[in-house]
This record gives sequence, structure tokens and C-alpha cells, in this order.
Amino acid sequence: MRLFFALWPEDDVRAALAAAAGALALRAGRLEPAARLHLTLRFLGDVADAQLDRWRAAASEVMAPAFNLHLTQVGWWPQSAVAWLAPSDTPAELTALATALACIDLPAARAEHAFRPHVTLARRVRHAPGLARRLDVCWPVASFALVSSQPTRDGSRYEVLARWPLAQGEPGSVTRLLCNNPGR
Repeated sequence: MRLFFALWPEDDVRAALAAAAGALALRAGRLEPAARLHLTLRFLGDVADAQLDRWRAAASEVMAPAFNLHLTQVGWWPQSAVAWLAPSDTPAELTALATALACIDLPAARAEHAFRPHVTLARRVRHAPGLARRLDVCWPVASFALVSSQPTRDGSRYEVLARWPLAQGEPGSVTRLLCNNPGR
């Protein structure tokens, strides 16, 4: 099964992300359905079913603080034909969470790419999108998820397999972040 770790939005944030996608002035392309909007933290690729419990156990050891994520930057990658929404300034807590998940060293993990936090809003976008209005989606991030991805004719179908809460505390505080390679 294909797996990835992600920030998976609650309904109110999902609605705000869908509204942001609707504010794109696209000449061509396809908006991503609201149910599929997320921010990928680490793509694992194909993982054997027998490894699923090991990935869950390793992720449960990651400790990170909750944080607010402001998505204000709209962009476009012509080579992948994707329009996206990203933070202008990436919070240290987001980078630390992605780094902690990247430290999990278990079999069948896909080679890492540089972490570029973004939410894909549209696909098959052939020209840089314009904007109907300024965007600022505030996402109070309180958990991360392990998600399975099953390709379909109409895109991928996602299923959240597990969620882990992030530590509540003072905004901006950094709590213990484990990166101990539990797979070794």
C-alpha cells in the first residue's frame, strides 16, 4: 500500500482551503477536490502491509508542539502542472515535525526529497494562476496523520489510517522532539 504522513485538516480548515482554491483564476486545470486537500510531511511510497504496525509505532514516538500555520503564498510548478498554497514563512515547528518523521528509518521507505510545505490546490495547470483575492488560510495544527493513497481513474483516494496529537502548550514553545530512528 502507498503511504504518507500528512497534516490532515479539520472541516473548517478544509473549507477555507477549498475556498482558496476557488479564488484561483485558472485558464486551464482541475481543482483538487476538498476531500483530498492536505499537506504532505513525508511520502513513504509502497509499504508492505506487514510493515504498517512498525510505521504506526515509530510515528507514535514523535513528540512535537501544536502550532499555527498561515498559508498565504500561491505558486505554480510548471513541470508538475500543480498550483499550490504554502506558508510565506515556514514555522520552525512544522520543519521540526517533518524532520522528526524523516528520521524514522524503516524498510521500504522512499528516498527523501527536500521538504517543501504546500497544499496542492489544482492539477493540470498549464499557466501560472492569477488570484481573485489575497489569500490567508490560518490552520491551527493539532495533529498529524498516516494516510494511505489508492490511485483511481479520477485521482487518488485517501484514507486516514491513524492520527497523533501534537502537544498543547504556549504558542511557539518547543517541546521534546524525538528522532531516535526506532527502526534500527
